[in-house]
Amino acid sequence: MAHIFDKIGHLLGNPYIIHSLIVPFITEKCLLPEKRAKFFEALTTFLDDWELNHFVDELFHTVALISYCCIYSNQPTQKIQLLQLAIDMLADPKFSDIIVNSPLFGHRFMLFLHFKGPDGQLLSSVVPHAWWPGNEEHKESFDSATKNIYGAIKQVEAMFAKMLDILISGRHLKKFLAYLNEFIQQILAVAVSLSNLRNIPIHQQAFMSNLFLAISRSLAENTTHMSASKVFIKPAYYTTKNMQSDFSDLPRVGGNHGHLRKEHKEYLSNLEQGDVDDMSHILNNTALLFHLGVYRRLLSADLFCREMTDHAAHLKAVQEKIKNCPPDEKEVLEDLKQCEAVLEKDTITTSRMTAWIKTVILSENRMNDIIWMLRTLLRSVDVVEDAAFYFMPEFYMMAILNMYRALQECFPQKALIRHRQAPALFRELAHFFAKHICNPLIKSIDVKDHILQSSVIFVNYPQTLQALERLPEADCGNFMSSIVANYSKANYVHLSRMLIRFWKGHGFAYRDPPEYYNKRHEVLLPGVLAGTAMYMSVYEIEPTFSQISEPL
Repeated sequence: MAHIFDKIGHLLGNPYIIHSLIVPFITEKCLLPEKRAKFFEALTTFLDDWELNHFVDELFHTVALISYCCIYSNQPTQKIQLLQLAIDMLADPKFSDIIVNSPLFGHRFMLFLHFKGPDGQLLSSVVPHAWWPGNEEHKESFDSATKNIYGAIKQVEAMFAKMLDILISGRHLKKFLAYLNEFIQQILAVAVSLSNLRNIPIHQQAFMSNLFLAISRSLAENTTHMSASKVFIKPAYYTTKNMQSDFSDLPRVGGNHGHLRKEHKEYLSNLEQGDVDDMSHILNNTALLFHLGVYRRLLSADLFCREMTDHAAHLKAVQEKIKNCPPDEKEVLEDLKQCEAVLEKDTITTSRMTAWIKTVILSENRMNDIIWMLRTLLRSVDVVEDAAFYFMPEFYMMAILNMYRALQECFPQKALIRHRQAPALFRELAHFFAKHICNPLIKSIDVKDHILQSSVIFVNYPQTLQALERLPEADCGNFMSSIVANYSKANYVHLSRMLIRFWKGHGFAYRDPPEYYNKRHEVLLPGVLAGTAMYMSVYEIEPTFSQISEPL
């Protein structure tokens, strides 16, 4: 065999030969892992180092390009074969060294985490019959099509996670983190600032979404043997000088990072300077990915799905007009029918795209990824003590709030409520809101306002409101006293909505008759009444109760 490779070794790096012969040979003839391993071993044994380096580099590049061009089908065999080939190459020590050390590794890696969705005629074949509310004719066929999409996508997403698992659990972790830092820096340069995220291109939002999925799923699987309480971002990661994440200039909860280092110089001097915590580094960057691109992608997907409902409503309205149109109004009838044809076409198209979006972008698996990361971030914020809170990156708070908003607004309510982690998640969120609503340690007005807005949403749903009601007495008292104490300082519109909700009898046990009142209710009652009195004084409304108690 050596003499064969001696003759053809220098040809194996030719892109045309790799694309036309090598890739089909590996994906079609070397399907079994042992056969593929023997082929890789033969290449490593008989090729010179320069020939092997050139071949592996070109092979990975070609596989990435072919993978990028794969368009979705119900049987994504080619995509899965190419991803498996990439995984096998990364799993091989010699091959992975060549791949990861290439200056183009980041670009090629991005190509793998891209999956082109169907459009036009292909979309019609994937979802043969459209369905929308009020049109029950093809619902069974529509549901069957979404199940087929889900089955295919589930396989591809599993391959994404497997690829990330190799990169973050092996010896190439530092190289991968360096690439991830560089990518995020590029995104930040495009966005200009964290408050101007509209500039991020859609294709990069899609990549960040798939990268977030792959990392969070890989981490979730790799930490199953650990206690959940141990999986969080350590405060030492962002307080000590060892934080080498290249994001030290991002806003912190307590303000500007440079100013905080001067103000809390004594506190920082007492901290131990240990090694950088790689787990914290990955979690930090994953949260930043969500904040930069994933949340906006979820909102866009949800908005598109709502458009289908609007199209269906307009179509139904036009059909009603056609039904009620007098027969002698021929011109009006003709215009209405033309309008109906346009709306029906648009509704069918958006219905098919909605099937894809809900199954791929707003799927239950994606919801699981967000819940896992949200609970991890909630733990990360909850463990922070003393001056470390000032140094915590501001986007941790924003990511928590946006993850909660995404779960509450973009995914089906029934799926969230019935989720096995829902009780624990709602309890942890309730604790977060009780602790940080109107928190004076938070300097950013935007963050404070987002916490208030999210709190209003939180108390408006029975299950989440119940979680707030069931908090320990001290947390409930802190929640109410914070609202009342800050009524004149904060956005009183949001605070008023919460107080009036409680006052009207929709929260904090006011659904119960008086005989069920206990000590908990007696503790909460003064805060509710005092806050309501403040609200009434603003609008010059006379109270209807006889006595106003002092705030907690």
